[in-house]
Amino acid sequence: MTREKKYLSDLSDEELIEMYKDLYDVIYNADCFSTKDIVLLCEIEKELVERGYKIYMKTEIVKEE
Repeated sequence: MTREKKYLSDLSDEELIEMYKDLYDVIYNADCFSTKDIVLLCEIEKELVERGYKIYMKTEIVKEE
């Protein structure tokens, strides 16, 4: 088991969900991220799925004024 995997498994569901949301926002909305952020997002998603969660992506389209 990798150090990062062990670290993620030690976090609560709420902590993982908050980390996932924050990383998702940085990657897809702020467009300011590194490849490590993408890898971490994938690892968090995998951990959440193993805990029985499903992640649904929602796309919102808003016209800027």
